[in-house]
Amino acid sequence: MRVLLDLRVLKPAAGSSDAQRMLMWIFSKALAQALRERHDTYVLLDGRYPESAAEARSMLTEVLPPASIHLWQSTPPESLRTTAALEAAEYLSEAVVARLGPDVVYVFAPDKAIQRDATRSIPRVVARALPQSAPITNDGSTPADLTAAIRIAVEDIESAAPGVASLPTAPGKRPRLAYVSPLPPQRSGIADYSAELLPELAKYYDIDLIVGTQRLASPALSQAFAVRDGAHLIAHAGSYDRVLYHIGNSEFHEYMFELLEVVPGTVVLHDFFLGDAQWHLEFLCGKHHGLDRALYDSHGYQALVDRERVKDVSAVVSLYPCSFEVIRRAQGIIFHSNYSLGLMKRWYAAASNLQTTLIPLLRRPAESHAPASRDEDRRALGLAEDDFLVCAFGLLGVTKLNDRLLRAWKNSPLGTDPRCRLVFVGENGQDAYGDVIRAAIDELPTPNVQITGWADEATFRRYLRATDVAVQLRGRSRGETSAAVLDTMNHGVATIANAHGAMAWLPKDSLCMLEDEFTDAQLAEALQQLWLDVEGRKALGVRARRYINEHHSPERCGHQYAEAIEQFAHSRGHERDALIAKVAGIAPALDGEEKNTIASAIAINFPAARPAKQLLLDVSSMVHQDLHTGIQRVVKSLLRELIESPPEGFRVEPVYGDSQRLGYRYARRYTLRFLGCTEDTLEDTPISYAEGDHFIGLDLMHDPVYFQAPYFRRMQNAGVRVQFVVYDLLPVLMKHRFPEGSAALHTRWLRTIAEFDGALCISQAVANELKEWVGHNAPHRSNKLQVRSFPLGADLSTVASKGLPPSAGLAMRAIAARTSFLMVGTVEPRKGHTVALDAFETLWAEGLNINLVIVGKQGWMVEELAERMRKHPEQGQRLIWVEKASDEYLELVYSASPCLITASEGEGFGLPLIEGAQRGLSLITRDLPVFREVCGDCALYFSGGAQALADAVRQWLADAQEGTQIRSEDLHYLNWRQSAQRFIEAAFWDAASSD
Repeated sequence: MRVLLDLRVLKPAAGSSDAQRMLMWIFSKALAQALRERHDTYVLLDGRYPESAAEARSMLTEVLPPASIHLWQSTPPESLRTTAALEAAEYLSEAVVARLGPDVVYVFAPDKAIQRDATRSIPRVVARALPQSAPITNDGSTPADLTAAIRIAVEDIESAAPGVASLPTAPGKRPRLAYVSPLPPQRSGIADYSAELLPELAKYYDIDLIVGTQRLASPALSQAFAVRDGAHLIAHAGSYDRVLYHIGNSEFHEYMFELLEVVPGTVVLHDFFLGDAQWHLEFLCGKHHGLDRALYDSHGYQALVDRERVKDVSAVVSLYPCSFEVIRRAQGIIFHSNYSLGLMKRWYAAASNLQTTLIPLLRRPAESHAPASRDEDRRALGLAEDDFLVCAFGLLGVTKLNDRLLRAWKNSPLGTDPRCRLVFVGENGQDAYGDVIRAAIDELPTPNVQITGWADEATFRRYLRATDVAVQLRGRSRGETSAAVLDTMNHGVATIANAHGAMAWLPKDSLCMLEDEFTDAQLAEALQQLWLDVEGRKALGVRARRYINEHHSPERCGHQYAEAIEQFAHSRGHERDALIAKVAGIAPALDGEEKNTIASAIAINFPAARPAKQLLLDVSSMVHQDLHTGIQRVVKSLLRELIESPPEGFRVEPVYGDSQRLGYRYARRYTLRFLGCTEDTLEDTPISYAEGDHFIGLDLMHDPVYFQAPYFRRMQNAGVRVQFVVYDLLPVLMKHRFPEGSAALHTRWLRTIAEFDGALCISQAVANELKEWVGHNAPHRSNKLQVRSFPLGADLSTVASKGLPPSAGLAMRAIAARTSFLMVGTVEPRKGHTVALDAFETLWAEGLNINLVIVGKQGWMVEELAERMRKHPEQGQRLIWVEKASDEYLELVYSASPCLITASEGEGFGLPLIEGAQRGLSLITRDLPVFREVCGDCALYFSGGAQALADAVRQWLADAQEGTQIRSEDLHYLNWRQSAQRFIEAAFWDAASSD
């Protein structure tokens, strides 16, 4: 029995002063332990109190596994102002309880809200009053006088357990099934398949056929079943007990995508790749950005980038399945082959818990015909008695490798023997590939090859009965199951196939199986062997027919369908769909804020099935305003690489929040703009998250992070790993170099992030500083906060901004006129620009004709220095200050400068050093631990003020004169792709490992 302890009315006391509440927690823990010995026991906590929920989780995990402790993310009461909003919150609570599937719910107080929340069909037990005098213990033991109360509670729970319910029976009335599929006379293999399956399902269900608006159905089907359209299904969804969809990758299925969104059901997925159908919906049916949204839903941003870059839709849909929208909405998926199941695991690994089953493609036993009947078929097809007929069945196309068969035929003895005939039983494509096939046939020296064109059922069957050998080849399989190869085997035809896709799972003794990557010579040899070995091909055909009759019989497959449909309909996991349907019914009565609140609560409590886990990257400051700071430059570089090469099993989702509203939203519009895609393709919606996801504060946001701390705690309680990138501790360690209040702001930010799972520092020097700071300022976290480091990269072209100001030409001529020493970075107190200017004034006074080039905007607390530089007599001559430079402009300055100076008193990393080394510049840098970490022996270091820097410049000039200056060519640096990989390694640390 499944027992749910509903503890949402309890909030753990901060200390032992609230004795009664602490007593209830001790009682809850002991009761959970007692129940677990006999029943599946679960706990539901209130996410409105994340700190308390974390404390409760810590206490309860001593007796229950973490997976048994669930969090209810309720809607804030102050945000629900209307009756409709309160009703929506009640629906949410009911659905949360139902999702856990308890047989009995045990609550601790007869609170009115909890009574409404509990699903009416689930027995509910309210806790009796507890002893008031029970002592409080701190050792985890149960007070003696609570033992009786626990025993009574267990008895109350077990007595409330429902008995074994019998299935409702209605003599003479079977469940009603809405059967959604293309049907004959539509030219679709799935339509023909449905015609064969329907009589078997009619043994278990009363069936209505749901077709497109044209209501196509053969007379035989129209007489046997009621034929309806999609609008009827939507209007009368409640009158059907079950719904079954047959979905494939063609225009025949276009009406099903919208139906499945409104009326869920079991899906038979005939084609794993559905991109062609999605494109048809967009291009011909007016579904705005339909393919783009399918690409994003199934595969994330990189698929949209590929579509934007490739431009060829057919190439994109051949790369990406675009089928997760269908898979996510289905109650369960029926596949026809293990190959398709493998594609599901490959493309949508995180959705492996979705309901799936494997049912072979049904094939009705082919009628046995006397030799005379076969001879009649052959005569009708114009074949002589000794003609050898080879057929390839199905539509011609690039995936059928028809060109390979033609080449092998031409190069084999069969190609020149007029008694041998090769017939493609199917329609040739009206495309470039079809043109190639037609031209190849016209060029054959012996006219013994033909294409029938579209073959009706009678013609198709006649060729099946008449043929001697069938050749069914496949390449570039996208999860579809070849009905044609099963048809040839079913008719006892010796069949040549290659081990590709679903065909690789067919028994090797029942057909002539080539390797997946076969050669033309191997195919020609197989054809010739079966041509000459009459008895061998007969035996092969007998084994093939026996296999089909045993594994693909209509009775067996029909029963498997009914079992799967019932299993999927009764399985848990549909609560989200039911909840959304209920809320949609009252949505018109909700105001905008209430809709957002309810939507966010649904997303958090019922995260939709996803194709992969999420790496949620906070890019809030760039969404609100891209200031082109050094940190934002790092964020953009990492973001681009992570989207292109995400961690295995994850998809990257940029998100944003603020300090006004608790919660985060997907930054879809920003990300599309950032990637150069159409911005209005997707909407920014509240994020959903689930256990196994990762949240990383990639951007630096002080106030929002502090404000969102309760939200981060909720995420953490739900099993999300929460980490933050730490760029430096400089506002805390160098208070005098930052505006007033910066130290307090940064300290509060550090205290906040220290309460979560990890910190990712951009250098080991920063990591060391952070560990020391946490040890002094948050000692309770010093052994719990996981601190890792990763190096930054340097690849200017990945985020290159373009454009040169009118003054660029004059500045570049001045830079090129003499030896230039370059400084890159915002002009602010710690960067050492004052020291550098003092040093160069000394050098200029000594007669050295050299340049000091500064690239960086004016920062804080440097008004006097900025005024000094702007009015300096050497400004524009030997002092060049470029206050605003695009990446293109900076690249020119780098290329014209032989030496880079970094005089900063403190840095998190020193990215300009890497960029300078990447371009071959020599490096003069202050002797700091972080610069030693970055540069090693590849820089000239100085310690002290202006005189020390002037000495270093003199030394460099002297060494350069001799050609002995320290060079940076041997400095080891990473590009941004390598940096992103190191970032992933640092972020996905093994929590169980030591530092």
